[in-house]
Amino acid sequence: MVQLGALLSGAAMTSPPSRTTLCAVLALGYGVSMLAYRPSVMMAMPALLAGLGEPMSAGGTLLSLGATAYMVFKPGCQIMSDSWDARTMLIWSVLASGALFVCIGLSNTLGQIQVLFVLLHAAQAMHSP
Repeated sequence: MVQLGALLSGAAMTSPPSRTTLCAVLALGYGVSMLAYRPSVMMAMPALLAGLGEPMSAGGTLLSLGATAYMVFKPGCQIMSDSWDARTMLIWSVLASGALFVCIGLSNTLGQIQVLFVLLHAAQAMHSP
């Protein structure tokens, strides 16, 4: 796993990894455990930003944007879980999160990634605390 992290961070290579590699790492991290999605994103973020020609400081902006979106959507999702079937909400959350990870890996601009991060954290807000 350390070698994979070094590979994705660009320490072991001069060119960013392919989109397929990014999608695979994001999906693997999410597939192994729902709790591992943040480390997966953190591990793939440098390569993702380098592939778009964006500065690494954009990563901090993305993480702040995601945390803010989570903070905004979490209370509403908790209220909805009282009236909707929580199991159904969780299944939709997992499916949406997986699809959004693939979309993040295939994004072409920072603006697309920002929108997808908001949607990802809105989907993640359906999980219990």
